[in-house]
Amino acid sequence: MLTGDQIFEKVKDLASYIGTLVRMHIPITATRWSNKELGSAKDKIWTEILRSFNIEDTTIRKKYILQLAGKRHRGWRTFLTNKYLKDKENFFVEYDPEYPVKYAIFITEEEWVAFVAQRRDENFKKVSATNRERASNPTYAYKKG
Repeated sequence: MLTGDQIFEKVKDLASYIGTLVRMHIPITATRWSNKELGSAKDKIWTEILRSFNIEDTTIRKKYILQLAGKRHRGWRTFLTNKYLKDKENFFVEYDPEYPVKYAIFITEEEWVAFVAQRRDENFKKVSATNRERASNPTYAYKKG
């Protein structure tokens, strides 16, 4: 029987592995996780998870894992935006950001150019500003616990 610490380590490994699989199989230019074109990539992620971890192959487990993968994808895109496309004041930079060579294994130069173009779109900037404003004034104050 696994102890609490052993279970925690396995969960951390799973979450980290899902993030790696997302970076490997889902392009950063994918804007909607629900896009039908991502179906084969999502199936690859699920197959790799089943191969690597002792998880039941049920619809509800698959749904949960793929929801987590969607969150990891969104986080990956947000990380890239904040690190490479925004300045210290959290405003989009005007110059052409350099290609993140550190992540070349996951991102092609063509994908990077398309991603930068998506993020520079005026509609994206408008939605981003709206969401940032909404997040800064929550309806209900967060209470930890």
